[in-house]
Amino acid sequence: MNKKKSVSSSKQKNQPTLIAKVEKQTLAQFSGPLPAPEDFKKYEQILPGAADRILKMAENEQSFRHTLQSKVVKNETTHIRLGIFSGFLIAITAIIGGIILTAMNNSVYGISTIIAALASLIAVFFIGKTKQG
Repeated sequence: MNKKKSVSSSKQKNQPTLIAKVEKQTLAQFSGPLPAPEDFKKYEQILPGAADRILKMAENEQSFRHTLQSKVVKNETTHIRLGIFSGFLIAITAIIGGIILTAMNNSVYGISTIIAALASLIAVFFIGKTKQG
């Protein structure tokens, strides 16, 4: 009987052993002003009221960004209008100066000044059109 036990135990030693290893990896990526919903729930469990505080913080940040963006757009619009007005004022001054020079019998200088002012206005107009389209 001892021989049978040794034979059966030797057969088990010679059989290949199947070992399976299963590995699962999960990668979660979340982006935004608020944490992922699972994390959000954990914050609330750890500190009651934390979820509301986080929401208020995100709302305040969004409100700040909207206000800042509105100010930037308003400021850019003001600068553009100021530039247009300044250019118009300079051109009108040059044209009036050219008219005065022409009236004072300096027609060559007067007409040259008027042509230069008009050429500048036309150039600015066409440069602006090419940048837009």
